[in-house]
Amino acid sequence: MQGGAMRPLYLSLLLLALSTVFSAKAARLYVPNHSFELPATGFADPRIESWVQSAKPVWFQDSEAGTWDQLAGVFVNQSPENSSYIHNMEGNQAAFFFAMPELALSNDINFLTDSTNANDLPLPAKFTPGKAFELTVGILGGGGGMTQGVSLQLSFYYRDANSNAITFAATNVVFDTNRFPDTTNFVDVVLRSPVVREGDAAAGKLIGVQILSTVDPTLTGGYWDLDNVRLREVIELANGSFEQPETAFVDLAIAEWQKPPRPFWYPENSEFAWEQLSGVFVNADPTNSSHITNIDGKQAAYLFAVSEAGFFQDYYSLGGTNSEPSHAFNTRFEEGMSYQLSFGILGGGGGMTNPASLQVSLYSVDSDTNRVTVVATNIVFTPEKFPTTTAFVNFDLTLRGVNSGDAWIGKYIGVKVLSTVSPEMSGGYWDLDNFRLTSRREPLLKLVRGTNQLDLQLTSEPGEKFEIIATADLALPVAQWTSLGMITNRTGRVQLTDVQSSSDQTRFYMARRTP
Repeated sequence: MQGGAMRPLYLSLLLLALSTVFSAKAARLYVPNHSFELPATGFADPRIESWVQSAKPVWFQDSEAGTWDQLAGVFVNQSPENSSYIHNMEGNQAAFFFAMPELALSNDINFLTDSTNANDLPLPAKFTPGKAFELTVGILGGGGGMTQGVSLQLSFYYRDANSNAITFAATNVVFDTNRFPDTTNFVDVVLRSPVVREGDAAAGKLIGVQILSTVDPTLTGGYWDLDNVRLREVIELANGSFEQPETAFVDLAIAEWQKPPRPFWYPENSEFAWEQLSGVFVNADPTNSSHITNIDGKQAAYLFAVSEAGFFQDYYSLGGTNSEPSHAFNTRFEEGMSYQLSFGILGGGGGMTNPASLQVSLYSVDSDTNRVTVVATNIVFTPEKFPTTTAFVNFDLTLRGVNSGDAWIGKYIGVKVLSTVSPEMSGGYWDLDNFRLTSRREPLLKLVRGTNQLDLQLTSEPGEKFEIIATADLALPVAQWTSLGMITNRTGRVQLTDVQSSSDQTRFYMARRTP
């Protein structure tokens, strides 16, 4: 890779080699001032950087007892020996938020206002088709004599052409002492959005989050504390735990999953019709010796160990008894992202004794007939690997770092389960459950421009820490490279400048994760 004055950059390959083990979490998105650390205060401050308070309503009258702009703000935690100390606060500060009708805090998270560092360039947080979004907020209710029934709303919104905030998803939080038993520990409250579909009004729009007091006027009084606002994008794999169609015993259809056609060699008059080789089943009662102890939900899928039997799901697949694709799974491969498919498998059913094999794969698809395997794993039955038929064994399939030249960038993701058993080893069946697809952004260091100095851009998950090192001699051990400094990539994207580089110098760079 070359740029600027033809200086090669030693970037992506070693960066990925030094990355930590893939963590099966949804990709994080940056929320400015997410833990209300700004502005720093010695006690309390009615300003909250990056968060906008709603305008004063006509019915509210400022008085000596308080003004509208004093109903929300930031405060510093007490010292640990104080009885009011909050034990699980993120950082040193949190926000206070009075239970007053129409009071709201909004955060257009794509506008960076909590930093003086011009090199912080947050990655746009958008309502991406194929993704759901998860907002988690630490909430503490009951302050100031708050009564039972006081409510608070968390919501996602986008802005229309006139900059009006349009709610995309919301949840109401109601104070009661069972849910909020004390005033010294935050309770995580989660809002999960529906999957964004192509054609939705929100699709492609920038994400905003809002906290709104929905208290009934007769219950006004007291305050909430808020902290550690977290935002993640989540890939939804339709019917991943095989709960549909709901059955009392067995159903040959598998909602959202398509079965391959009967191969020419499989006889029509076989003991089992081709369509019967896979389907969904309900778990046995807990008192039954066949009860699966770690099933997700109530149902799972079965698949006979017969060559070419299986099922798959993508944007174009015809799931269950559908006559047209539902397009429920519409996620695409994105540059710089890694993907992990996790699933439970139970081998040995039906007297399986031979080393039957099963392949699980991620593939790319750009039409109903063009499916190309990207990464796959083959799982072989042995009694040691599957010691029981009453507990699923978890497996992971990882695709690390989609690169700029990969043919599958921008194409839809597909998931396939295929029996790869040889004909002489056929027999028995597999059970499968809880298919989950997660993603994370892998570190990527690249050149953005270069003249008399070298400018680099580092993207990663927000909040990750790196040491930037460089050398003019690629033969040197990494331990002897020159450190250019430590950096926390708090927004997910940051620009760096190497003022030591010159137009006639060859220089190699690496970003290394640090604890």
